[in-house]
Amino acid sequence: MIQLLDNKAADLLICAVAQGDMSALEKLYCELAPAVCAFARSIVKDEAAAQDIMQDTFVRVYNSAAAFRPCGLGCAWIMQIARNLSLNALTRFARIEPQENAPETAAAESTADSVEARVMIMSALDTLSEAERQVVTLHAVSGLKLDEVARVLNEPLGTIKWRHSAAMKKIRAAMSAGEEAVK
Repeated sequence: MIQLLDNKAADLLICAVAQGDMSALEKLYCELAPAVCAFARSIVKDEAAAQDIMQDTFVRVYNSAAAFRPCGLGCAWIMQIARNLSLNALTRFARIEPQENAPETAAAESTADSVEARVMIMSALDTLSEAERQVVTLHAVSGLKLDEVARVLNEPLGTIKWRHSAAMKKIRAAMSAGEEAVK
């Protein structure tokens, strides 16, 4: 799981950015960029587009920091910006197709067991609906609490809890099926 900043710390950093503190923006970027990129990737399904959205998110944070009102939801505010930019990208380009032959990173060149595990996880995530995938990505990968996920997605908390529960059941079932197939 990607470790997020504490929301209060994020609030303070955003307020510092509003005052022109570039080191605060750098700290926000270093702490949140992986989570923002993972969330964007879960929506647009394209690594290059997700990277662009991540960069645009932090440009928006810089440009909009003065309008931010600290209330203990700094990380959720940033993720909401990423979500809006991701949805705008989908609308603008109708649908971004994932790259089939994306270059492998050094981290992906690991043992056969970890590659096998990654394939099983990706297959399990493919069983989820878009809405379920977004909830799982924001909660499990980005580290947001379910009530923060509800704010980011602008959905009732009960709906988010239900989607999370349904998604976890699907993931467990897919992982169990994958383990049985490997044996």
